[in-house]
Amino acid sequence: LCCVILLFLNSPKGQDACFDYSQFQAFLYAIVPGFYSCTTGDTWSSEIGILNKHQPISIVTFKRVPAGTNGGVSSLGSLIGFLGSCRNNI
Repeated sequence: LCCVILLFLNSPKGQDACFDYSQFQAFLYAIVPGFYSCTTGDTWSSEIGILNKHQPISIVTFKRVPAGTNGGVSSLGSLIGFLGSCRNNI
């Protein structure tokens, strides 16, 4: 949606919006990498975090839950999620 809005906000003279953009356009440009960082971190943490040797801890009850349970957090999943979100900002 942000990319479509940016498409319509570009200068009518054909100039790229990167060279003369408003604060709103700058905000929209910042959303795109933030979105990909969030989704990549979430995907990596859920896919690789399930391989943790210890059962994850529920963020609701703070008790151990089976791997793959919604709301379960593990140290491996958190670390991998952080690295996955950083990967898109390099």
